[in-house]
Amino acid sequence: MADTRKANPPTRRTTPRRRKNDASEGVTIDQALKDDMQLNLVTPSGQPVLASSGRQLEVPARIVEQNLGSRKPESTPQDQAAAVMATLLSDLGLSLEDATSLADHVRAHMKRSTSSRTAPVSQSDLDYLRDHAGLSDPSTLDDWRPEAEDKLRAEIAVANAAQFILDTLSRDEAAHLLNRDRTVVSRRVSNGQLLAVQRDGRPRFPSWQFYKGEALPGMSEIIGALTSAEMDTVSLGNFMTLPNDELDGLSPVDYLVGGGDPEVIAALLDAVARS
Repeated sequence: MADTRKANPPTRRTTPRRRKNDASEGVTIDQALKDDMQLNLVTPSGQPVLASSGRQLEVPARIVEQNLGSRKPESTPQDQAAAVMATLLSDLGLSLEDATSLADHVRAHMKRSTSSRTAPVSQSDLDYLRDHAGLSDPSTLDDWRPEAEDKLRAEIAVANAAQFILDTLSRDEAAHLLNRDRTVVSRRVSNGQLLAVQRDGRPRFPSWQFYKGEALPGMSEIIGALTSAEMDTVSLGNFMTLPNDELDGLSPVDYLVGGGDPEVIAALLDAVARS
């Protein structure tokens, strides 16, 4: 029998030989490139990609690296929205953990706001406003559009919601500030010693009522006066933190921190309610 080894010499191996301990699983691209490895192709679910012959497909690591380097991940609308939200939170000085609260507050505000498209302004209404509203430039009504009106309302909702979060604390934040348990904070609210504002089923605590890790002196009297004053959170916050002529230019917060009589503040709140 003829020796076939000379007639059919072995072909030269063109694929780099793997080392015995070089498996394509559990290695980094850098290591695979260094060893010039062949990587097994698998689906995102981990199933092997097979050729028509049934053999698992392989690709040189350098080709994988080149492909990864040249591809740019597609940005979905959700990705873009998340990036916008992250930028907004950063600009407002809020953390990513505040995103849910911000969205909830905006949603609640928008539910209370009537859409211009669901309650449109008729042409006769616009004509009446142009003639009787006392506008310095009645022509501004000519440029009014319900879509622009709703966009403005949404912007106001976002601004109000962000300001509300900035000016209030969650129950966990209040507990951390007071160095107390959450149940203690809830008990103080029930006893009229801390003010909590319910928003979307969760309590928020106006930050002006805290001073140096404690509740502001006189909070019981202030909370008692609020039952008749019926002030919204923003108005109350402005009242408590802005200078007051009746207090020689001090804000109610500064007045109480300095040892002032809480009944004086309660009387001022009662006067605001009567005005």
